[in-house]
Amino acid sequence: MLTRWADEIDTAGLTHLNFAFASIDPTSFNITPVNPEDLFLYPQFTNLKTEIMQTWIAIGGFSF
Repeated sequence: MLTRWADEIDTAGLTHLNFAFASIDPTSFNITPVNPEDLFLYPQFTNLKTEIMQTWIAIGGFSF
């Protein structure tokens, strides 16, 4: 698997960027990371947002 940090993504020409995946806690119904380490990545990812490009965190996945 190839891993990239958010600041390594070439966003030139992009209008939308998705982070896959987050989940929903079945007890509290709060959005929660699938992997606890992802919590560290969310701010880095959402900081890529500009007036031209939106950042989205996708909820779900294959086994959701």
